[in-house]
Amino acid sequence: MIFPSDAVIEHRRSLFARMASGKITQDEAFRQALQADPDDITATRFLAIAAREAHDPEAERYARDLIRLHPSGDEGYLALAHVLGERDSTSPLVNAYLQLALEKMRDNDDALERLDTDQLAKRLGFPRPVKGLPKEDALTAFIDLLKYLRGAESEAVARELEPHRLILQLCDSWDGLMEPTVVDAIVQNGEACAPLLLGILKEWGEDLLTEDDWPVVERALALLGEIGDPAALPAILEFLIRQDDDLSGPAEWAFRRMAWQDPVATLEKIREIVPQTGSAERVILAHQIGLMPNVPGRSEVLTSLTEGIGDLHKDEQDAVALSAIVAVMMVEGRHSPLASSLERQYGGALSRKSRAGIRDIRRDAPDGPFVPEPPELTIHQICCDEPDSGDEEDDSAQPFVQAPRPGRNDPCWCGSGKKYKKCHLDQDQRR
Repeated sequence: MIFPSDAVIEHRRSLFARMASGKITQDEAFRQALQADPDDITATRFLAIAAREAHDPEAERYARDLIRLHPSGDEGYLALAHVLGERDSTSPLVNAYLQLALEKMRDNDDALERLDTDQLAKRLGFPRPVKGLPKEDALTAFIDLLKYLRGAESEAVARELEPHRLILQLCDSWDGLMEPTVVDAIVQNGEACAPLLLGILKEWGEDLLTEDDWPVVERALALLGEIGDPAALPAILEFLIRQDDDLSGPAEWAFRRMAWQDPVATLEKIREIVPQTGSAERVILAHQIGLMPNVPGRSEVLTSLTEGIGDLHKDEQDAVALSAIVAVMMVEGRHSPLASSLERQYGGALSRKSRAGIRDIRRDAPDGPFVPEPPELTIHQICCDEPDSGDEEDDSAQPFVQAPRPGRNDPCWCGSGKKYKKCHLDQDQRR
């Protein structure tokens, strides 16, 4: 879960209220929060620090979980360096993780404020006094010393630290472009880097990143698409649903890039997550399935999107049924028997406008299936090139029809329950 649901947020509020009133302890509150959302960054941070201070055997696990969920922060790396140092102060991993923690403090005023430079200088055996030295200068000196102490790393240490160092370079690219070699290395180390890329998305979902960080999130989305592991699809789908002006494009590219790399695995992942999806997700999935390459099973998965829609609000039923029918016609052609069958089955859920739109498609669209094309942009163009300032849009990858647009005051097609003018009208007009 990238963006906490309303239920999770309300649960957190309830736990904090009970903690504030003394009904439960801090430890109990954060453990319960973590049970409700295993990816709760705040709860993981508290438990990681508490476990470290208590010399809990679980301290290393919590520290590594915090790094995975909050890779741009320093606290997980500091906690892990401390835990590993207590176990073996001579371990080369200790200084390696400590250096990463300090690197991540560079642009974090709060982290710099809490840094005890005197204690760290003593711990590192720093050769000169730091008292009175500005913290920024002391930080740079500590990092330089740790680089020197690191020397020639063993292959095992370098392998463990490589994904973290690559993600550090990604995070440092927020105000510039990435080096192609870094992009290539992240993709080549995709299995190890993917959890940290998902952590960047989680940080954004929990408002731990600023608006200035959106290029990093954009690149994290695109890199997940290039890596191609369908396990990242649910996270990418969360960004597609939100229709963020800056990030919905990279999310759509990531979804389609993944689908074109391995359509069979992608479709199987979609099939797996459909039962847990709501109306907005199903509308998006229908469109994405229509844009996938021709792979057996697409029509069956599209049909599964309509299962259980009788429990939805009428406007949501309309949006899901329409999206599924239009997507089936994209896959099978305008005279698809399955599309006709779905239209008969869910005709009562379709609005007059939606039925008219389906008739228009059958009248005007080509006879054969829509033949989609793979994304034209490459991962290097997204991460390493200056953005194109031109106003021209490439419509070559768009389907042969667009779903009929509702009126300004009608419910939005996405199933959000909002009026169209308050939801997707502006975005649709820009297309």
